Parts: sequence; C-alpha cells; structure tokens
Amino acid sequence: MSHIVSVETEIRDVAALHSACRRLGLPQPTHETVRLFSDEATGYCVRLNDWRYPVVCDTESGRVQFDNFEGRWGE
Repeated sequence: MSHIVSVETEIRDVAALHSACRRLGLPQPTHETVRLFSDEATGYCVRLNDWRYPVVCDTESGRVQFDNFEGRWGE
C-alpha cells in the first residue's frame, strides 16, 4: 500500500530553528552552501542521524530542502 503525503512549511525564525534542534538533541544548524544529490542549496543546515545530506532551511525565503538519498530517513 502506498501513501502520498504533501507538507507545505516555511522556516524563517533562526532562533526557533536553533531551539528546535537543541530540544531534539540535534547538532546546531550552520549557515553554509551544501551539495545535495543533484543540486546545491544555501541556508541553515540541520544534520540528521544516518542521512547522507542535511536538511537546508533558507530563512529568507522560508524554503526547506532535503534529499533522502536511497530512502535514508534516519531509521
């Protein structure tokens, strides 16, 4: 059985992003440009356990980008 999920979110508050990472026990986000599988992204990077690529939060646009390469969701 397949499930399709669509989530639309924006992250614009850097302090809230830092606070969320602290509460979740994640490394603090760092502002950088990183290579995703087929593209580059710039913003605050949140590194998740067992994920090859970070989640990138562009607080100017609110856009959140990630690439769960080969289904690596951190399981």
